[in-house]
Amino acid sequence: MKTILIAAATSLALAAAPAAAFAGDKDHGKGKYASHSKAHKQAYKQAKHADKQARKMWRQGERLPATYITQRYYVAEPARYSLAPAPYGYQYVRVDDQIYLAQTQTGLISQVISSLLR
Repeated sequence: MKTILIAAATSLALAAAPAAAFAGDKDHGKGKYASHSKAHKQAYKQAKHADKQARKMWRQGERLPATYITQRYYVAEPARYSLAPAPYGYQYVRVDDQIYLAQTQTGLISQVISSLLR
């Protein structure tokens, strides 16, 4: 009888040990890759949101997001599109098939040039 009780107690203790090890683990045993997965999902959501923004067509008086007020989106050679040089403090910004004349400090759109790229 004692051997049966000892065997039952031992097997119960061995079964409870792994469960106790993961009790404080927020990732439920996934380790370092759980946070990587969360970061990947968050980056995907941000990229999806940025893609929706890129398809938006802004109007005069609206502000372009700061993402687009960077060298990457500036029109390097306005003359190529038959545009006059941008005034001081302004840049021509190309987003998809639209060109906007926007203030570099605020992103405020002063002119929308859409027919040049079609």
